[in-house]
Amino acid sequence: MLAVLATLAVLAAPVAQLMTKRAKEHELRVALERIRDALDAYKHAVDTGDIQSPGTLSGYPPALAVLVTGAPSARDPDHRKIYFLRAVPRDPFAPLPALRGSGRPVASGFRRCPTGPAP
Repeated sequence: MLAVLATLAVLAAPVAQLMTKRAKEHELRVALERIRDALDAYKHAVDTGDIQSPGTLSGYPPALAVLVTGAPSARDPDHRKIYFLRAVPRDPFAPLPALRGSGRPVASGFRRCPTGPAP
């Protein structure tokens, strides 16, 4: 009886690891789609003149952080910012952040924009 239980445990471990890896791959795929959509929206805004070109010839932002912090509107007289992402998604394969003494993570699963409201 104990041998059967041990055999089942040995067989279940790789399946659990594979399921965990596939879940992380799915999370990464969703995050990359979100980033790609934000990049496309930024490029479209540059092409239509909604925001000024960032100085690059391609019309894409110089860094992903620009998608979170926003770009000033070229058409708004108050130059309010246009935001393209709420936060840059965390890499699911990266190790989780360390815990503080209070038991809270040092950083959340997403990096938040320090200024301005999110869209």
